[in-house]
Amino acid sequence: MKRFTVLSIMAILCIMLMAAGCGTDQAEKAKQEGLVRGACQDNLRTIDSAVMQYSASNMGSYPRSIDQLVPTYLREAPECMTGGPYTLSKTTPPRAVCPNGHTY
Repeated sequence: MKRFTVLSIMAILCIMLMAAGCGTDQAEKAKQEGLVRGACQDNLRTIDSAVMQYSASNMGSYPRSIDQLVPTYLREAPECMTGGPYTLSKTTPPRAVCPNGHTY
């Protein structure tokens, strides 16, 4: 009959704890990226909604820049949490574009 020594049990526990610790860093990073992406998607939707409100108030014309939406349709021009200002696409109707490639 084989018996485990206290030393071997402690070694196994240490290995398991180290393995568990490695996974939490990756999980935290993924959670943070998800929060940033979600906030960016909310900003894109808000800007697109403001573009439609602008169009409805201006006989179907669209803004050429986000600055035209401030302060009537947006309190301030939002910026992506990962850096950089949003812009409007050249399409009709214009869509909000994230400088970091986030979409919704």
